[in-house]
Amino acid sequence: MSAKIGDDPSGKKLAFLQSMASQGRKVPMLEAETELYPDLYVVWQAYVDLSSSRNENGSIPASEVITYNNHFDVCETRELLRYVRAMDAVVNRKSSE
Repeated sequence: MSAKIGDDPSGKKLAFLQSMASQGRKVPMLEAETELYPDLYVVWQAYVDLSSSRNENGSIPASEVITYNNHFDVCETRELLRYVRAMDAVVNRKSSE
C-alpha cells in the first residue's frame, strides 16, 4: 500500500514534502496531488484543525464541527458538516485498508 498525503490529517507529512520541494528536490507524491480550489482552503484547514477531536470510532463529532464553525465562521454549518464528513469518510476508509 502506498502512502498518500490524504492519509496525513495533521498536515505534518505535507509540510515535510513541501519543504523538500522548496529545496529543489523532486517529490513525486506532490506532483500527483490534485490542486485544491482556493475557496476550499478554509474548509481543508478546518478539517486539519478538527482531526485531533476524533472520537473512539474515528469520526470527527458533529458537535466539534458546529463549535468550530461558530467560532471561525468558515461557511454555512450544514455545508461544513457535509465537507468534513466526506473527507472523514475517505480518511477512515483509507486507514482501514
